[in-house]
Amino acid sequence: MHAQAEESRRRNAALRDMADAVEAATGQARSADGSVTVTAASSGAITKVALTDRALEVTPATLAAELTTVIAAAQRAALGAAAQVAAGSLGEEHPLVADLEAQRARFASDAPPFGYGA
Repeated sequence: MHAQAEESRRRNAALRDMADAVEAATGQARSADGSVTVTAASSGAITKVALTDRALEVTPATLAAELTTVIAAAQRAALGAAAQVAAGSLGEEHPLVADLEAQRARFASDAPPFGYGA
């Protein structure tokens, strides 16, 4: 009985560690010309935006479009990193991995991510 309890504690600790690693996963993307760099958390939150002087030489509409594209790419990368962490712990076929991959795919489509937008 003691061995079963210890094994259960070990598995619970491993799951907590995996959940923390999924939550801590980040992704980064850069525009083709390197003028815009964005880092995103697996939650979709943008944690860092860096612009070079070159980014400020374009029109506001062009910069806005580039930011939107790079943000979505960073969010895709973060969700991909989170899915890899989950797959490493739970297996490729686990529902959490499928959910993370589905969220990631939404950033590649016209559908608004995380239920935002109209």
